[in-house]
Amino acid sequence: FALLVAAIGGATWYYGVPDIGIGMASAEPDLKIVLNENLELNERADGTPYFIASGSIVNPTGKTQNVPEMLVTLKDAGGRPVYSWKMKPKVRSLAPGAKVDFSEARLDVPLAATQISVGWVLNGA
Repeated sequence: FALLVAAIGGATWYYGVPDIGIGMASAEPDLKIVLNENLELNERADGTPYFIASGSIVNPTGKTQNVPEMLVTLKDAGGRPVYSWKMKPKVRSLAPGAKVDFSEARLDVPLAATQISVGWVLNGA
């Protein structure tokens, strides 16, 4: 039994994990995230700070792409993350050449938030 386990381990090390349909981690999709230009910290009438992350997801490829969750990160003036959240896209897949908009607001974000970045939440990451 120990020899079998060692042989499987050695083969996996040498050849890599076999592709049996369950990925260890997802690769970054061939999609583009285009942010709107008016992204800034705002304040409600009662003084509560809020931030709206908005933009579009574009599929520039010639094939349908799966759309993963997005990770929105707010950063301070020095580029340090001060707040983040996951955002679900409106669609699970995007046809070739298609575009879908996204927009989501968050209340009570840190007043230090001056920058935004939006990326993908990848499985296994």
